[in-house]
Amino acid sequence: MVAVIRWTARVLAVLLIMLFATMAFGEGVPSPWILDRPEKLAFLALFVMLAGLVSALRFEAVGGILILAGYAFFALVNQELIISWAFSLFPIAGILFLLSWALSRRRAVEETKTAFPPDAGSIS
Repeated sequence: MVAVIRWTARVLAVLLIMLFATMAFGEGVPSPWILDRPEKLAFLALFVMLAGLVSALRFEAVGGILILAGYAFFALVNQELIISWAFSLFPIAGILFLLSWALSRRRAVEETKTAFPPDAGSIS
């Protein structure tokens, strides 16, 4: 179950990175000097979400938190684009990464408990 969640999150992250990279190369990234303040903040939030996607491929908890924090900031700055299908995939990826991290951590703790019972090290 954890593997399915982890790989779903990873595939979704790679697809989102490819989508926004394609748009950046096709349209070009606008100069920050000509953008209004809300647009600059929206790009900052997008950068945080994309950095979260990249970092989540290795560090699931950190990446998931960055994705969700960037999405929350983006929602505060730009409510119009939040209903876009592409932007609605960001929190799904963030939640999947955090869920994968939590489940794998829980499983590791349970395996440790079975490998080392509480009274295994006590001297009788």
